[in-house]
Amino acid sequence: MKRIERDDMDRLPPHDLEAEKSVLGCVLLEPKLLPEVRERLTAPEAFFDLRHAEVFAVMCALDEERSAVDLITIQARLRDAGKLEEVGGLAYLATLPDTVPSAANLVAYISILSEKWHARKLVRVFAEGSSVMMSGAGGVEEAGHALADRVREVNDSMTVAQAVKPMKDHVLAVAETLERTFEHRARGQQSPNTLHTPFEHLDRMTGGVHLAELTVIAARPGTGKTAMAMRMAQHFCSKQDAGVFFASAEMSAPALTERFLCQVSGCNLFKVHQGFIDDRDVPRLTTATAHVSRWAMALDDRRQTVAQFKAAVRRAAREGVHGVDAEGKAVRRPLKVVVFDYAQRARTGNRFHEERDWVNSISETMLDLALDHNIAAILLSQFNREFEKEKGKRKPRLSDLKDSGNLEQDAHTVLLNYPMPEPQNDPEKLNVWLNYTGMRCTPINTLIAKQRNGPSGLDVELVLRGWDVRMEDFCGGTGNMAGAERQAREWEVEWRKNA
Repeated sequence: MKRIERDDMDRLPPHDLEAEKSVLGCVLLEPKLLPEVRERLTAPEAFFDLRHAEVFAVMCALDEERSAVDLITIQARLRDAGKLEEVGGLAYLATLPDTVPSAANLVAYISILSEKWHARKLVRVFAEGSSVMMSGAGGVEEAGHALADRVREVNDSMTVAQAVKPMKDHVLAVAETLERTFEHRARGQQSPNTLHTPFEHLDRMTGGVHLAELTVIAARPGTGKTAMAMRMAQHFCSKQDAGVFFASAEMSAPALTERFLCQVSGCNLFKVHQGFIDDRDVPRLTTATAHVSRWAMALDDRRQTVAQFKAAVRRAAREGVHGVDAEGKAVRRPLKVVVFDYAQRARTGNRFHEERDWVNSISETMLDLALDHNIAAILLSQFNREFEKEKGKRKPRLSDLKDSGNLEQDAHTVLLNYPMPEPQNDPEKLNVWLNYTGMRCTPINTLIAKQRNGPSGLDVELVLRGWDVRMEDFCGGTGNMAGAERQAREWEVEWRKNA
């Protein structure tokens, strides 16, 4: 055990003066952020420097009075209290906004201060407990329990307490949501709490993807999980003007962009990737480039830790996602969807963690993001090899999720993709199936393995186009084989052009 040295006893308590100045600077840059600061830093004692504590106390007092919070009002209040010179005068106050370029990292600064404040409280508690032990006052067991109680109180005080709402408030909130939903339905619009996918049959079974919910899409490699998520993201951006944050831990942003361009243009991905572009491809790619560039989509290929990914999404939720409107003007779309591809590639930054820990961490993070920011979270995952061993003998099941851990519990909806077997006793469907496979398309069954608010155990029939890696309804959205045959004939013309 390390011996306690005198230098440890005399050292200043934990603090970070730069973070303190940064928090105050953020508030001076954007006073509307003060309530967010006060929610975590509930007292001036959160600041170690007495000057900063005094300035923060004045900010809180002005906020309580609904007065403006700026350099002028703070200076006047300090001068009236005879404390302006104690905090360094106007000259020092004026330096605070210059300590930060913007208020974008306020949450990080608050976390630093909260942690240091927490540490100082614990240091004080342990110091007092040490004094009691050294003095011999009272019994050891009693002093130990008292110390434990004090530590628990400190830890509880650092938790942001949220009042539990009465049932009446929840009922009113749900009633308002239902009323908005009915109004939208009456006008032929989608529910404000859902986003439609490009797969009509899937939407009939699930209602689309829902805000504040986690959807897991799982499959073996090459069975369309990434293509399905990309097709959804494309639809959300182009048809519903939704902001999308798409993080990939296995593909680069240029590779994803290339895929999006081919999905929109219908050009052969292999030929485009190799640089073999025909003259007829140029106008299609040009049109697709103009279309895709307007999307409010953030592509993140930085392979960050789960904590860094979470911070990036929170920032996008706070600031919006850059896009371009129909008139060519830059806009910020509200973040509605976050996609992570894929769970087994997530990293926590802890070298002692195993893959199961990584999967649990990204699953929990995606659910938190969905609930905290009222967005739809889509997490991709792989199957384990057990399903591959029994391929063709059975449908996939939840236990086939690789290192599933919390995935099954956290997800509201789980979709499992697997190759559609050759149809039996249905000549019409078999003919369509053969037409698709002849064009190097892959018919896919998507099993709704779990759905908290709807039916499960049902298959949705999709098809993955081979040349542009685009996922579509097997029946072209018609729900019958006539529509499937018509779609197959149209695709054959396009396939021959791209062959």
